[in-house]
Amino acid sequence: VSDRAAQQASEAPEAKTLVELETFRRNMAEAERILSLSTSWDALVIETQRLVEKVAENGAMPVAVIFSERLLEAEKALRQMPNASSRKRFVESVRDEMEVALRPRVSKAVTFSEEGEGLAVLRELVETYERLGLADSLVRDYASARPATLHRRWFARPTGEQALAPWLSTFLDDCLALVETETTSCLQAFGETTGRSAAAMTARAIFSPLASSFADRLVGDVKDVASCRELCCNFASRVKAT
Repeated sequence: VSDRAAQQASEAPEAKTLVELETFRRNMAEAERILSLSTSWDALVIETQRLVEKVAENGAMPVAVIFSERLLEAEKALRQMPNASSRKRFVESVRDEMEVALRPRVSKAVTFSEEGEGLAVLRELVETYERLGLADSLVRDYASARPATLHRRWFARPTGEQALAPWLSTFLDDCLALVETETTSCLQAFGETTGRSAAAMTARAIFSPLASSFADRLVGDVKDVASCRELCCNFASRVKAT
């Protein structure tokens, strides 16, 4: 009965009028917002460009990020207006400029040591990149940078040396240590969801550059090759357990 009464009330002329007025009010508010964004676009573009050019200065970065966010919001709201494609291209160019300007800080942050302050800097950059819609780019840079020391060790070992297994055992132990460390560091820096994918990407980045050269280093006897295979299988099981 109560449902029927409510339905009848909603179908009453007065109720319909109120609904129509509320819809009209919302549409007018949205139209006013879009008009305001449209008229202020050029000024927003000029100010954003000025601030992005100064993003290398510490004090300018937060302001530049705020203006870039406003630019992203305005571009999204004005997509049904004329010149949408040119606005989209400009927003993409601002993202690219911001990414280039922030790259020195990113390079320093993603190579942090556990004793350093890089993790705190990285957290700040994660927030900045997320606000700019560039979080995936930061994760890729992070994942490719973290195993750099291991890669240098791998490629520094001459391919003609015999008995890879003893050296490989220590190397894989260090790889596992990095995977375990990154599982924690990525969660701290990127948060729960993105952190897990960042840790997985970092683990893959350890071995992707090594795969093509692995066979060149298996120059020992059959016993050494079998030992290397066992080490790799054990390592895979240990990584899966982390």
